[in-house]
Amino acid sequence: LEAKLRNAFTGRPDGEIYAVVGDEGVGKSSLVVSTWLACNAASILIMSPAEDLLAPEATGDFESFLIDKLIKQTGRQRSERASERWRRRIKGWRANPAPKNVRLTMVFDGLNQPLKADWSRWLDHAASELAKMGGCLVITTRSTQLTHLLHAIASKNANVPVSPPTLLTGKSRH
Repeated sequence: LEAKLRNAFTGRPDGEIYAVVGDEGVGKSSLVVSTWLACNAASILIMSPAEDLLAPEATGDFESFLIDKLIKQTGRQRSERASERWRRRIKGWRANPAPKNVRLTMVFDGLNQPLKADWSRWLDHAASELAKMGGCLVITTRSTQLTHLLHAIASKNANVPVSPPTLLTGKSRH
């Protein structure tokens, strides 16, 4: 599974949206983080709960939303100076949108409720904007939401199914 997800963090992505799909508690979020940690030359990783898509700032300008996330995740205070620093960096990324390795990966974790129409448009828009910067979008969702998700988004996607871990039966392997 890590091999399938690796291109969301390093190298060239296989899709604009990676959907990490599985039942509750199977380790979707853990797979995302462990895969990112295992990558050499990994992208900048932004983890965000899916509820952030409902926040008023998510419905505005995507670049401002992204900059707010980057500032918050780096532990800085929101200021015009910090925002301008990220704006310059994003402008540079857009000038070279096809880097050898993914620059930035945004993860929305726990997209488990039925998608609202604006969520699908927002996800497509976010995936498109990230691709223009050499970035990628990853979502985690339950298996029950996959069909609805695939019908709702227009972006090219790569699905990463996560199964429950195999339990040891106590039988020896002789």
